[in-house]
Amino acid sequence: MRILPIKEISKIREMLTVLEDKSDRDAMLFHLGVNCLLTITQLLELKYKDVFDLYRHVKTEFIVKDRLIPITAEVRPRLIEYTERWEMDGDDWLFPSYRTPTKALTRAQAWRRLKKVAEELDIKYFSPRAMQKTFLYHIWIRTHDPKLMQKITRKNTVGDALHYIGVTEMELSRLYGNYGI
Repeated sequence: MRILPIKEISKIREMLTVLEDKSDRDAMLFHLGVNCLLTITQLLELKYKDVFDLYRHVKTEFIVKDRLIPITAEVRPRLIEYTERWEMDGDDWLFPSYRTPTKALTRAQAWRRLKKVAEELDIKYFSPRAMQKTFLYHIWIRTHDPKLMQKITRKNTVGDALHYIGVTEMELSRLYGNYGI
């Protein structure tokens, strides 16, 4: 089964709304996931101190492995509200387990919870990787820069990068069909 991005903004918003009704933690995980380059595993490893400075201000960016990850303006207010509601600080997990708040939510738990909502909304081919691919796909839609996509995805070829983020031949044909001299 091929994992695809969520291409329709309306579906992303719908999923976020349903998640907000069920769990603010899961909604924040999804919202951050579709607004940054991190994988689900990297998101679940985040702690409060990774995204907030000593003065309790949201950082504009942070480093995970060797990548500088910006925190978008859309995410910042929700992140502040979410962490205040959970009264997070310092070494607290950004996405804690409900049963054991001193432990992070596991990848399997996150996957089950997000997949359930995706199925309710008839979002096909959803997986934890779909959040990252959704982010990348929407960068592609805004930029149409194949070399940028290759660089971001770290794929060997432009074709591999576009295939990875779910850009179809039909979408490329429509894009190229709009240009002429």
